[in-house]
Amino acid sequence: MNSDERSKLELELLALTTIKKALDRRDEVFQIIDDAPDESAARERLAKLLDVDEDLCSFIFQLQVSAWFGTWRDRVAAQAETLRTKLGADAPQP
Repeated sequence: MNSDERSKLELELLALTTIKKALDRRDEVFQIIDDAPDESAARERLAKLLDVDEDLCSFIFQLQVSAWFGTWRDRVAAQAETLRTKLGADAPQP
């Protein structure tokens, strides 16, 4: 795997990990989004809640409502684990 491929997989893994964290804490995520005056403020608050970079919170806003339910969360976790396996021992951990 070349460095560009690895970087792409690492970014995808970070996105999936962020989404999984948000799904696991969806009540808090919805409350933050509902209370925030705008998307920028919501992203900032979500970044603090999930302990991630604000840019990664953009993925949360791209989700459709149906994505917030059980089986999809399991698929995200499985896909993230597949990427961790591809990246090897030094893959970013949740």
